[in-house]
Amino acid sequence: MTEKAVLHHQKEADRRLLQYKDYNDYLDSLRQPIDLKYLESIKECRDIAEAGYRSAVTLTYKEFNERLEEAKKMVNPPVKIRKSLHKTLFGHISEDPLIVALAAREKRIRLGDLATIIFIRLEHKNNTEISSYIDYGHRLFKENWIPYFEGTKFLMPKKTDLSYYNWRSNTTYINKSKNFTPIAKSTGLVFQCNGDRMIVNINPYLHPGENSDSIRIYTNKYLQVMLFDHILKIKLI
Repeated sequence: MTEKAVLHHQKEADRRLLQYKDYNDYLDSLRQPIDLKYLESIKECRDIAEAGYRSAVTLTYKEFNERLEEAKKMVNPPVKIRKSLHKTLFGHISEDPLIVALAAREKRIRLGDLATIIFIRLEHKNNTEISSYIDYGHRLFKENWIPYFEGTKFLMPKKTDLSYYNWRSNTTYINKSKNFTPIAKSTGLVFQCNGDRMIVNINPYLHPGENSDSIRIYTNKYLQVMLFDHILKIKLI
């Protein structure tokens, strides 16, 4: 394996840490079914895993947290970094937290490294509430986003987005997009990534899924905003 391939593999492995809530959750993922049969407690199972008996490479507590923090920064860079990413491209960028977050993701989405679902809920005409799940990449390639980034155009739901719901008329539209396919399950709506076929769970009480992460964006322009980031698998070169 070349040095470049090793680095790619390391980045992909680090990104997979996003699926774990904490170090104990990571150790639990290494546990084998037979462990609970012969060991007296979950703690002993974790101790065995931490000692390196359940994986060829087992991260220490410090390594796990350091790599997890780096993985989070890849998906959601700090505010200062986000603002600098597009400063030279546009000269001026809106300070709205949603736009700052989307601008930080634009390059990776155009390169096919990331797919992001935007959930927005807002009040429209006549106090009508509308909510929508938007495939950011799909809209990014179909529209001129400079007005959005500069703050001269407002991001609005469309009936052609992944989903569109008018709370007053009880009207719903659900569509397949460039990156995602909506799937209705008994537990609610989920989105399957068209690239790697993995599921992105949009239920706020559940983990969004493998290679995925979610973050709430606080902005006074919308009633609610969530971003669901799905990191696409990288092929080793």
